[in-house]
Parts: sequence; structure tokens; C-alpha cells
Amino acid sequence: MKILHTICAIGFLFVPLCGNAAYGESVNHGSFSGAHFQFNNVVEDSDTDPLPLFGPPTLLVDQLLFNPTSFDSISNSAIPSDITDSQIRMTIVANPGSGIGAIHLQESGDYTLIGPPTVSDAGAMVAASVFVRIQRVNGVPLETTITRSVNMEFDAPNNGVFQMSQDGIAAGKIYQGWLNIDLDEILAEMDHVGVATEVELTWDNTLTTWSVGGASALIKKKDFQTAFSVIPSIPEPASLLLGFGVLVGLLGGRRFRRS
Repeated sequence: MKILHTICAIGFLFVPLCGNAAYGESVNHGSFSGAHFQFNNVVEDSDTDPLPLFGPPTLLVDQLLFNPTSFDSISNSAIPSDITDSQIRMTIVANPGSGIGAIHLQESGDYTLIGPPTVSDAGAMVAASVFVRIQRVNGVPLETTITRSVNMEFDAPNNGVFQMSQDGIAAGKIYQGWLNIDLDEILAEMDHVGVATEVELTWDNTLTTWSVGGASALIKKKDFQTAFSVIPSIPEPASLLLGFGVLVGLLGGRRFRRS
């Protein structure tokens, strides 16, 4: 939600709100070490609101869990329409012996639409575009990065679009969204043998509200989860050569002793 007139007083000096990044700036929430993956440089930015909106994530094994407290959009007679948008980007690197088989995203929140009957209307929308860039396979950098973009799916029948005149008055009604991206399938389509071991992941999440005739609309994100399927990785070519050399050495030693 927009913060239009917030100041922080220190003595006789007035400065912008302390602790919040300005529009167009970024916040680096840091890097996190999971059981099988490293989540490097989890960065958030927004062109519509002060940060943070998603806020810092919590690590749970191989998941990053976001619990936003101020990621919302509100519309009423004073603010006929509003857009709140935030983007998260990070690089996921698999630990040795592991690969990234798939990416699973899930989010939930709630919305409220209310106003005088027959003379008013209000709406709320949620959308998320996701961008995946596979940068390494079996630990080896790709000459050409494999890029895919896809949108999250939200509640049927309107896929994240809610309108009072069509769906009725709503108060704190839950919405949900989800997305699964199969990296193994993407690699197979590109004729790559192996598993993804480094992926850049970006998602852009937007909440929108509008209202007319004295109605009000509110939509608020409450939860966003990322999870990653772990699969065994194929040893890197250098590791294969090293292992082959050791095996040849052992066999040669045995033959030498027998002779």
C-alpha cells in the first residue's frame, strides 16, 4: 500500500521514513544455505512502493518462506485505483552431488470487496510472472543460457481476478496461486543430458484494486513459498576423467603386482 506522507523527526530535522528503501531501490535480503542448495543474493525491488514488501525469507531445509506484512493494495473513494508490485530475484546453486529437478511456487492471501448495492462496484486482482534462467548443467556453464517465462495460476474461474458485481461482496476471502516448473523437462526439450545445477529465478508479483460509487477494495498477500525438487547430479566431466584415471591406476597396479 502507498505511503504518501510519512516522516521521521530527529530534533528539528525531518527526513524520509527510516528503514524503508525508496521507490526504485533494491533491498538485498542476503544469502541462505539449505540442505542441498545455496540461495545466493535474494534481492527485492519495487517501482511502486517503499520496501520491503515480501520482506526477508525464512529458510526451511530447501525452502524459502516469505510472510509479507505490508504487501497489499487498497482502493476507495479517495484512491479509485492502486497497483502494488514487487520483484524477487535470486540465484540457486546445487550443492555437490545434487541437482535442481523442479521449482515449486505457491502463494496465498485474502481480499475484501464491499460497497452500496446496485450503485457501486469494486475489484481486486493478483498476478505473478516468473522467469527462469538455467545457467549450469552438471556444474558446467552453458554457452547459451536457457530461459523460460511463465505465469502463476490462481483460483478458478477467473484466475486471480475478483469483482464485486460478478462474485458478490467478499470479506477476508482467501485466494491461492501455484506454479510448478519442471527443469528436467526443459533440458530434455533442448537435448541437454544432465541436471540443472545453477538457476537464476525471478518473479514479479502484482496486486491491483479499483472501486467506483463509494465501494472499497483490499487485497493482501499473506504467504509465499518456494520449494525445489532434489535429484542426484551427474558428475562433472572433470570428475569423470579424474575417476577414470584413478580406476586405470588401480587396475594397472593390480596387474603389476600379479606379474
